Amino acid sequence: MRRSFSLSRTTGLALAAIVLAFPGAAVPQTAQTPDVLGLRAGASAQEAYNLLKAWGKGSKVGVGMLHLPISQKPVAVIMSTQLQSNPVETMTVWLTLPPDKQVVWAIRHEVKYDPGKELLTSTALQALDQKYGPEMDPRSHSWFFDEQGQRVAAGPGQGDCDQRDMTIASNVGPDLTAPLPYSPLMSIGDPRQDICTRIIKVNAKLQGPPLQGQLTQVITIILQDMALGHRNQLAYKAALENAGAAQQQDQLNRAGQQKAPTF
Repeated sequence: MRRSFSLSRTTGLALAAIVLAFPGAAVPQTAQTPDVLGLRAGASAQEAYNLLKAWGKGSKVGVGMLHLPISQKPVAVIMSTQLQSNPVETMTVWLTLPPDKQVVWAIRHEVKYDPGKELLTSTALQALDQKYGPEMDPRSHSWFFDEQGQRVAAGPGQGDCDQRDMTIASNVGPDLTAPLPYSPLMSIGDPRQDICTRIIKVNAKLQGPPLQGQLTQVITIILQDMALGHRNQLAYKAALENAGAAQQQDQLNRAGQQKAPTF
């Protein structure tokens, strides 16, 4: 049995509920950039919601909201749903943060087979190669693209990008109707300018029964536009700093209006 990784199941949430009217726009993604079930990085929050709703055949789409210091309203950072099928499939998307326009920057698709109904690992890898091309890093089942969708050669340190995949994969939460409102883009340390900040990465994780390397029970595909995410991370950090400076100045202005006490 061959598993297809293209969209075969193709109403709406009010835009105001998940998209804020912030200025700025992400670099638009072309039809040549890699996709997961027809969804690409750069898609709007509304487009992603509509696709999840249609793909899940009416299953509830959970939206994780966060209160951010730079926004007066809650902001959507994650959406997820589940297709009740055999195998069971789940799909999750992460959105960029204000002040940029909120668009999809990461996508996760998981396919889980029941025990005794596993898929041949070779079949899964063949389907992935047909969709994304020959693996560029067979050790981690990874593919790397530039923002125009052209394949780029794996370079030194490319495997370091797996750490963000781990973060993405482990922060969905047990309830897909109420996904954990978490975004790696909120990390405001000192974002490194490295190879991970210039690529779109697709990674597949294949998990099977113990001692059964030829069988796969769970397939997890993660697409991350690392370049888009990095730009947004820097914009969010700058907005936080500006908001902090404005708050401090307002505090000074109010303090300057106070009369000195009588000594």
